[in-house]
Amino acid sequence: MSLPFSSPLFLRPEPSFFESRGISNLYGLWRRNTVKRPLLVVKAGPKRIEFDRKCRDALLSGINKLADAVSVTLGPKGRNVVLSESETLKVINDGVTIARAIELPDTIENAGAVLIQEVATKTNGSAGDGTTTAIVLAREMIKSGLLAITNGANPVSLKKGMDRTVKELVRSLKEKSYAVKGSDDVKAVASLSAGNDEYIGNLIAEAIEKIGPDE
Repeated sequence: MSLPFSSPLFLRPEPSFFESRGISNLYGLWRRNTVKRPLLVVKAGPKRIEFDRKCRDALLSGINKLADAVSVTLGPKGRNVVLSESETLKVINDGVTIARAIELPDTIENAGAVLIQEVATKTNGSAGDGTTTAIVLAREMIKSGLLAITNGANPVSLKKGMDRTVKELVRSLKEKSYAVKGSDDVKAVASLSAGNDEYIGNLIAEAIEKIGPDE
């Protein structure tokens, strides 16, 4: 088709950057052309709030339930615990693993269990062992502390007293401790940490003997 020279030629302009992305200019304001979708509103459930003795008792109940499950693994004569995870059963005696697997149905009791889980996690991160001992100690400290508060003790003064006691205990333990020396000491510690497995203890002792201990 031919057009006279004087005839106007109308060409569709190239879409702008915004128009090519579904954005139109209305009264000088760019807006995105979107399809209206129904608004979904999700309401949170009611919050449970507890105070005073009732709250403390529920927290302690959760702490006791978790500590009771973990404390059976304490020491060289400690027993194993069976965990059901993803339709499989696991037989273990590691305190932090057992603690992390516990979730209680009651909200306040579960909050108490979470407090002890944090104790186990921090101990495992800083020392790599002793999580069961840390859980047992934490339970007794909390239990005695809550009993003192119930009998009228000031929580702030109680916390300061605990801090002073911890410092004194750490000082005393450092005085009574001794450095691990020789392959036999390494084997004994490694075997105990591996659940009294002498084979694993021997392997670790041999590895440390070859690479040398940490400075």
